[in-house]
Amino acid sequence: GAVMTLNLLWQHDQLADGVERLARASGLLRGTSQRKSSSAALAFGSTQDSTVRLNAISSQFGLEVESVSVAYGEIESMLVTAAPAILEVRQNDGHGYLLLCGASRARIKALCPDGRTQWLSREYLRQLVCHRLESPVQDDVDVLLTEAGLQGRQHQRARRAVLQRQLAHQSFDQCWLLRLPPTAHFGRQLHYGGIFRKLASVLSLHALQQTLFMLAWLLIGRAILQDRVDIGYFLGWLLLMASLIPIRLIEGWLQAQVVYH
Repeated sequence: GAVMTLNLLWQHDQLADGVERLARASGLLRGTSQRKSSSAALAFGSTQDSTVRLNAISSQFGLEVESVSVAYGEIESMLVTAAPAILEVRQNDGHGYLLLCGASRARIKALCPDGRTQWLSREYLRQLVCHRLESPVQDDVDVLLTEAGLQGRQHQRARRAVLQRQLAHQSFDQCWLLRLPPTAHFGRQLHYGGIFRKLASVLSLHALQQTLFMLAWLLIGRAILQDRVDIGYFLGWLLLMASLIPIRLIEGWLQAQVVYH
């Protein structure tokens, strides 16, 4: 509703504080990092270009924003992967900025001006972001589908399909991704990408793998030294060797993640 939307939106004079909170919530800023200049330097009028304003604000924290343009049909998938991101939205009941700080499979987490975080459904957020694109044609589409006798879920599915077709050439370009700049300290980039954590996991799994491997052959060696065949030793060896398979798969996946990032 209107109240919920207004509670989500950050205004122009709140952006500096919002970017700092978003950066901290996303792990881009840690500890007692401070702005490089006074807040007065970040006071922009409402007519200031959003990209210029956000670049100026983010640079105060050693960060940068990347402006992206997304086709109408790809907006929902963008919302899932964009965080940390800043979106400018325009509604009949207000105009402001949405700050996205996380996502799950079905919901997206937004940072509110009052300091709370709120989980939003993907569909609700998609409607909020797409309002400016859909509003010029949605009334005509609704009338057309009502005259066709479509109701409930059929109406919603048909409405989505018609809008997708009519707005395929439209794009949403009021989105900025908050990121570390390429010039950021290498250790800071590794930390934000979770590389240290992944490397620690790889080393731990490798040590576990070697331990299980030695235990497996220790059982076989003990059976040989005792000069007898014991089904218990054989089953223990088989179990230990089988347990190495998922560990190696997970280790290989983590190594690939480290290389990718």
